[in-house]
Amino acid sequence: MNDSEVQHTHAELSEQIGALQRQSFILHLALMVVSGTLVFFLCYQAHVASSTLENFRQQTQQMIKNYAGLNHDSIDTFASQITAYAVTHPDFQPVLKKYGWTPPAASPKK
Repeated sequence: MNDSEVQHTHAELSEQIGALQRQSFILHLALMVVSGTLVFFLCYQAHVASSTLENFRQQTQQMIKNYAGLNHDSIDTFASQITAYAVTHPDFQPVLKKYGWTPPAASPKK
């Protein structure tokens, strides 16, 4: 092996090392871009999910307030109205029985 072959080999190795360094830099840069895009997307999704959750929270709080605002008088009124309806409409009685409510027997029609 003479000196010209060794010099040529060192030059080729230097070129290859330089090419690998450039390729490594480009891959690192691409990885950073993809990672940044993923982080941005996940932050956006978290923002959308939190705003959706806030909307659901407001709706459920409203329903809870409506339910808590019911008093026994309004429930008793509703029950008496349903019972009166079931007495006059015998076809509705199976619906009440399905949910465990035993309405009074229908009055015979005259």
